[in-house]
Amino acid sequence: MERSVVVAFLASPSDVRAERETAFQVVESVNRSIRNATGWEVELLGWEESLPGAGRPQDLINPDLDRSQLFIGILWRRWGIPTGQYTSGFEEEFERAQRRNRDTGVPEIWMYLKAIPSDALEDPGPQLERVLAFRRKLEETGNLLWKEFNHTEQWETLFSEAMTGYVVKQAIDGIREPLNEQGLTLEALARGRAGDESVRGELERLLPGIEKIANQSTESSDPAWNRELARGFMTTGEWTRAAAHLDKYLAREDGDYEAHFARGVAYANSRAGRNADVTALRSYSQAVALLPADVDSDRKARYIDYRGAMLKRLGRLDEAEADLQLAAKLAEDSAIRNDIVYNLASIYALMGDRAKVLTHVRNLQGAERELAGIRYHLDDYFARFAADGEFRQLIGFPPEP
Repeated sequence: MERSVVVAFLASPSDVRAERETAFQVVESVNRSIRNATGWEVELLGWEESLPGAGRPQDLINPDLDRSQLFIGILWRRWGIPTGQYTSGFEEEFERAQRRNRDTGVPEIWMYLKAIPSDALEDPGPQLERVLAFRRKLEETGNLLWKEFNHTEQWETLFSEAMTGYVVKQAIDGIREPLNEQGLTLEALARGRAGDESVRGELERLLPGIEKIANQSTESSDPAWNRELARGFMTTGEWTRAAAHLDKYLAREDGDYEAHFARGVAYANSRAGRNADVTALRSYSQAVALLPADVDSDRKARYIDYRGAMLKRLGRLDEAEADLQLAAKLAEDSAIRNDIVYNLASIYALMGDRAKVLTHVRNLQGAERELAGIRYHLDDYFARFAADGEFRQLIGFPPEP
């Protein structure tokens, strides 16, 4: 994930010179704040950056337009000067950007319209008439979002917020790509899958800065930002931060059962005390409730298994046992079944039921992950049996002398 550049093109007639100057200043400011934090920067192009040369002036400008990922148009009272092919340079740039957008999906197009004084509308003249016709076309077609502003200071605020938000989106898309390549979905991460060391290292470097900029941006209207940041922090093992972003995401997208399940895991793994454990339990319950009717039995078993494990942690052993017995009836995958058996063995150990503990531990012979978990919890869940010779032999520990 090396440093990347967003190429933006600024199109306008000459009567918004103050706004053009402000746009370049905004980009410089945005770059100072985001460059090191996110690994991204913006290159803003316009007629000011075009090199002089012979031929039609617009032909010297269009190559910069054609490599842009973002088109930013500003109109006020002037339409511009004919180019020989279009009624103005702005029209040629706008039409060229729209055509490429239809063909390739880029550039993304933003339009900003400066409010026109009412007295100018009384006798608009040919320049303003073309601007007004363009405005009417935007309103009638409705296929392009645009914003109106009243003065340069308002434009500065609008553009700064939009540009920061756009770069944050690009940075988050940059996180999404390597996570997707390694199959690190929310559910896979919740189940314990880990990314390779290079991805984790790069995420550890970039995530704090991207998170900071995203939290500052007032344009963070896409809840998916928080979902992707949560995936990043789950990959780096920062469970409390992952949980915080899943809180924000689910406040707006409450129907995402996979995110509820991941939120449960994030709160459980944060080890932040009883309140966090109760929140995890609620998340698991919500995930179970939202599962579609035709979901595969193993996924349902896994969600119920995790809820049962959290009930166990909270000391609600009868409820935990009921959940885990239900999960056992549903599970077909051996790894899920082993986890259920491990959790049931833990519950019976806490209940002091030696016969059931030994039966379930015998069923885990060969399941080294679960046996290692039992050995790890000899001081809590399995403390009653820490000195039991037969139990110790089953988990691969020698009898105590």
